[in-house]
Amino acid sequence: PRGVIIKLFGVGCLAHAQKLRGGSYPMAVFDECGVPDQEILKKAVLEFAQPACNDWYQRGGRGIILSGTPGPIPEGFFFETCQGDYSASVHRGTIHDNPFFDGRAEAVLKKTLFQNKWTEATPQYRREHMAEWCLDSEGLCYRAWDGSFHPVMFGGYTVLARDIRQYHLR
Repeated sequence: PRGVIIKLFGVGCLAHAQKLRGGSYPMAVFDECGVPDQEILKKAVLEFAQPACNDWYQRGGRGIILSGTPGPIPEGFFFETCQGDYSASVHRGTIHDNPFFDGRAEAVLKKTLFQNKWTEATPQYRREHMAEWCLDSEGLCYRAWDGSFHPVMFGGYTVLARDIRQYHLR
């Protein structure tokens, strides 16, 4: 009724993200930002969508919104923006903030913990239900690794292993 046009784009690959170029958008919304390749997401936001949204700066535009569930590894462009980098205004919401769950949030959380055999410290619970960034060691080849490295500089063999995460693969 008001002449609003909604365009949908994907950022699954650079070619799709580049389709944002050349437009003029009063607002851009990127959802589930913990999922795509973080370098492509960063380019899509900073190099493609931001110039298109700048046309509307101080002319009624709403800017750029990044939303979604925290990813399993607390790093990358979405993580950085959630920490306030890039001049981002950060807002968090959990099941307790969702009016759909009014009066039921605790019961739903209790049921979820029980059904999945989780505790409140389980990374999946913390990410999906508490909107917290936390490292999920389930996906690491060395789950108890503390990040330290102690090279052996004398005789014998040295074995080096590197855990390559999914979004580093091209």
